[in-house]
Amino acid sequence: MLFILCGCDTPNTKKETTHVPSVVRTSGYTYSCWLNGWRKHKAEQSPEILAIQASEYDFTLNLADFCKAGFARATKKHLSYAEALSTGTERFYQLPAAEVAITMEVDGKTYRAVSCAAGTDTDVRRLGSAKMWESGRFVQHFEFVDLSFNDPGGKTLGCTCNLDLVAWPDSLTLTVALAPHTSKAEGWRDARVKIQLKGEKLDCQTEKTYAGPWCSSTTNSLTLTYNAPGRIASNKGLAVQVISGTNYVIPVAFETEKNCFVASAQKINRAFKTGYTDIRDYD
Repeated sequence: MLFILCGCDTPNTKKETTHVPSVVRTSGYTYSCWLNGWRKHKAEQSPEILAIQASEYDFTLNLADFCKAGFARATKKHLSYAEALSTGTERFYQLPAAEVAITMEVDGKTYRAVSCAAGTDTDVRRLGSAKMWESGRFVQHFEFVDLSFNDPGGKTLGCTCNLDLVAWPDSLTLTVALAPHTSKAEGWRDARVKIQLKGEKLDCQTEKTYAGPWCSSTTNSLTLTYNAPGRIASNKGLAVQVISGTNYVIPVAFETEKNCFVASAQKINRAFKTGYTDIRDYD
């Protein structure tokens, strides 16, 4: 498969040597790990904490309590990809406190996402509810299923909600996908969803109101992205073309939820057997 990056301007008809911009040849990186381990004994009660180490920031999230997050921008002395691997995990326990605040206002009440199944399930295999879709040098992609929303009095909001997390070297994107559990024919009305990332040198938010009717058969989503200082927007001044073989052009579009360009490849002819059933909605 051939990937081609090109500017948005009309290309010159003269044959010229193409130089890849330095922003494409990035030295950035990402790492992820579970601070307290992935497989545990039944008696182990330590919380499930996801840690992200990126070129431009460090981030942690306690899956049993979204109020217990950590965040810090990178120091002035940037570590290389190899150097970062040998720094250990001690600093993750000392990150300045931060919050992932996801709120839902409906019927005059405010509910807040407090946890997800991977943080509260008693099954030792609970981290199966924290789906890792990608984990490589440039991106970490996790999906946390079954978020729980409570009001200040502890009452639970009936809903189905997943949280998608995509970490690039210089950005962190959170997407909430939510559907109500309601028997009312009219569903929810004037419901407002809000996402906030709050902490030391961290303050970004987004919100959206859904006038309704918002019924249980409808899933709506909202995305928030933190961009590190100096980051160049991924979808500015670039066009991406993907070609398979000699004449199969694969459609490409920028997806806010992943904060990158995504090629939608359908039924690609491969010279090898994959050996497993495709379980994802993209290639």
